[in-house]
Amino acid sequence: MTRTLLFALGSLSLLVVAGLALSTGTISEKARKLHFSSIVVDTHDDTTQRFLDGKFDLGERAKVVILSVTEGEDKPLKYPHMFRAAEVMILNKTDLLPHIDFDVARAIANAREVNPEITVLQVSARSGDGLEGWYGWLRSEIGKTREAAFA
Repeated sequence: MTRTLLFALGSLSLLVVAGLALSTGTISEKARKLHFSSIVVDTHDDTTQRFLDGKFDLGERAKVVILSVTEGEDKPLKYPHMFRAAEVMILNKTDLLPHIDFDVARAIANAREVNPEITVLQVSARSGDGLEGWYGWLRSEIGKTREAAFA
């Protein structure tokens, strides 16, 4: 998330919600007042599940779910609502793959079992591998938001 924030500061209107200590109404109100184009939610508690299951309209352009390889490839099956509502799954901490028992193909298959259209981006925030793909996706979404605003 730190790398994403540093990237965003220079080029995007991006709100990152970590920890979600605010109510949904407060987050939505603040995001709209500040004219943020995107919201990324980075937390793994029950509150996040309520956001990602589509029950709350935060004015976001797209939902993104982050699956760290340390969490196991079965997470999409344990929390299908999160993955069903997300447009993108970031498979993070890929630099750890040589050191842990994690089946990337199985994780992607599990995510696509609940959401066949989900885009998967494999990244390592530590090494920076794959981050350009994530930044490219963000740029594309911001472009779509700007185009829609002037249509």
